[in-house]
Parts: sequence; C-alpha cells; structure tokens
Amino acid sequence: MEAMPSAAPWIGLGLAIAVFALIMVVAFRYDASRRETFRTAWRGFAASRGFRWIASTGSWYRRTSDAIEGSTQGTAFRLDTFTVSTGKSQIVYTRAAARLDRPIEAKLVVSRRTFCTGIGERLGRRSIPTGDRTFDEKWVLRSKAPDAARRLVDETVRERVRALNRRATLQVEGKEAKVWWTGREKEPAVLDAASELVATVARAAASA
Repeated sequence: MEAMPSAAPWIGLGLAIAVFALIMVVAFRYDASRRETFRTAWRGFAASRGFRWIASTGSWYRRTSDAIEGSTQGTAFRLDTFTVSTGKSQIVYTRAAARLDRPIEAKLVVSRRTFCTGIGERLGRRSIPTGDRTFDEKWVLRSKAPDAARRLVDETVRERVRALNRRATLQVEGKEAKVWWTGREKEPAVLDAASELVATVARAAASA
C-alpha cells in the first residue's frame, strides 16, 4: 500500500503566506496611521497660519503629495513632500519652495559640511567663501557664478539658513528657490523657518 504524501510542506507554506500577509497588513496600517498623523499636523499648521491646505489627489501610483501654500511678507511659497526610491527602500523628504521674479545667473547650492566636503576641497572641488567664518565652518556654498552667489547668500539669507534647525540642502536654480531635508516634518517652527528661508531668498534675488 502506497504511503500518502505528507501535508506538512503545504501547511508550512500556508503558514508562511499567512504570516507574510499579516506583516503586510500591520505595515500598511502603521504607515497609514503615520500619514494621517502627519496630515493632521499639516492641516492644523495651515489653519493656524491662515495658509491653504491642499490634500493629495490621484490614484495610488500617481498620487500628488499633500501641500500647503501661503505667503510671508508678501512672498508666496509652497510646502510639500516627495519620495526618492533607493533600491529596496524609500526616503521621504519635506520641501519648501518659492518662485523668483527672474532667473539667477547660475545654479547655487548651500549644504551642510561633511567629512567628504573637506576631501573634495583638497582634491580641487571649489567652494565659495561667504566672508562669514562661522557660516563657512558649517555650510558650503557652491556655484559657477561666485560673485552672484555671494550677493544672493547675504547676511539675511545666512541667518535664515542657520534658523532652519535641520540638515537641509538649499538650491536656487532658474526661477526657483527650494530647500529640502529628510522626513515628514511636523514641527511648526521648522516649517515656518523653511518658508521664511525660501521667501527671503526670493526677495534677495529680486534685489541682487
């Protein structure tokens, strides 16, 4: 009499599938909870400042991000988030942006100094001194138009960069100034500082 095939492998496979499905459900619910916490914080921030809250729209694979639009000292800005895929993981960034009245001479970037910054400078990658020693010790300014970059990143702009208490990158290119950093930012003081920074850059560009 032939032995009946063992059901153990199928039971094991079924259990593995069930565990995987449970993990995915928990992960999706956790992510949904985090997103709702973030959206609640942003809606409250927008309402408290009299800004416009814009909810995300579209299908899941082409959905726009939630956003806030407002103005500070007469300069319009926009806050939103974006996601960068890095292999198997994704990194979410918070971003503030403002439009300029006219395009700048050349793209400029202000970022935090790192260990690699010093190595790059020793290998010949040029950074632009602003004349503000304490600023240049912590941040690096780069552009193909050094004089124009120095005029734009003036004392007021440098103070706004300092006020943004995050490891952020400021980029000004064409007719747009934008700053971004990792994470879904919920701290009102940081959102205020980012908005003020890009608005200050836009005003500085108009008079530079």
